[in-house]
Amino acid sequence: MKTHDRARSNLDAVFVALVTVAAVLLVAVSVEGASILLDLRAAEEGLQAAAAAAALQVDTVSENGYAVQRLREADGPNGPSALTAAQLQLDARGLSARTEVETILLVDDVVVLNGTCHHPALLGRVIGLETYDFSLTVLANLSP
Repeated sequence: MKTHDRARSNLDAVFVALVTVAAVLLVAVSVEGASILLDLRAAEEGLQAAAAAAALQVDTVSENGYAVQRLREADGPNGPSALTAAQLQLDARGLSARTEVETILLVDDVVVLNGTCHHPALLGRVIGLETYDFSLTVLANLSP
């Protein structure tokens, strides 16, 4: 009878240990997921502000007799380049360490900004990931 009680006691201990490990993993995944969502929201808002700032850095040039709008490509007396203006917005929000601007395009009257958010992996390190990388695209209309 004592052997049966001891075996049951061992099974109960194993079950409690497994439930505890599962609970800890669930909490860890939830915390990391919430952290990723908050970081992505901040990155998206920062990239949206960066696209709006880039949309203000437009020059009108004459090309083959037509007036053409172009994003400013270099810093100059007319103001910063579209990339510099976008980067300044990310810097002002403290996002430049984890968020970077990949490309800025002007399509018709819309600025298309592609960026990447690098979120440090906590649980991902178990499977060999240093960061979770997310590609984000935001749009901003030119001012009339």
